[in-house]
Amino acid sequence: MNNPKKILLTAIFVLFSAGNAAALVDFSGTKAEREITAAGFADYPPYGYEIVKIDQDNNKQAGKRQYLFQELLNDFAKENNANMVYLNYLTDYNSIIRDVRSGNIDILLGMYHDTKLYAGLDYVLPAPISNPITLMTLPSRRNEIKSLEDVKKLKGAILEKEILSDFVTEQMKDYDVIKIRDPNELFRMLFTKEIDYVFTGYYTGLIEASKLGLRNYVAFSKQIIWDIPMFIGVSKVSEDRKFLIGRLGKYLERQDVQEKFKKYLLNIIHQFEVINNSVTPPMYTK
Repeated sequence: MNNPKKILLTAIFVLFSAGNAAALVDFSGTKAEREITAAGFADYPPYGYEIVKIDQDNNKQAGKRQYLFQELLNDFAKENNANMVYLNYLTDYNSIIRDVRSGNIDILLGMYHDTKLYAGLDYVLPAPISNPITLMTLPSRRNEIKSLEDVKKLKGAILEKEILSDFVTEQMKDYDVIKIRDPNELFRMLFTKEIDYVFTGYYTGLIEASKLGLRNYVAFSKQIIWDIPMFIGVSKVSEDRKFLIGRLGKYLERQDVQEKFKKYLLNIIHQFEVINNSVTPPMYTK
């Protein structure tokens, strides 16, 4: 459940006698902050991921959880006298959705419209971002695929961590696609030609390739296959539901907010590329 809300203090004014020149003393308190809880993807970059730190011996160490919508929501909270609390210890996405549905968590940091997984949740309009699903191939094989009909004749794969809308999941049944848990195994199969292509979220594919030192070894289709709007989800039983649906929605409509968010997204992808710039590509690229 949400933490109890603080009591709103009434401003108190004490009027001194005429002998004190009718001095007015303001003892007004500060308006109580709303406390809004949020959780989301644990390992689906850039939407949710662990920040990697490099120690003095140049070894990578996992740091704290980061969410794509975190800075955006923090800025919104500052403008609206609210306090965001991110439940980073939660890792099971399905359990998080259930907690949002029951009202134990106010906000779900990423969801799709018309998808059974999110039944019983509200969402804030407009969607801050879309998850563009594209094809990733080896550069040498890029010209082999000229249409989606060509793709249907080939063997593909997708990472298990990819979260898709019901519409895209249904559409994907027309393709020969297997799910792979380990990103390294997926790329190995691509390079050894056990699979011909990978369906991937464009941003996720860029980041996963960068983490393995493969950013310059793969190519992405020029055309987006499916563009899935990703919304900020809200619990229907949250005490702050109306506040979030209304005021956060207005905030997301602002041009300055949208431009800042786009720059933030590009910066996150750039950071992944910089952090992994010195990673040696796997042997299967030889």
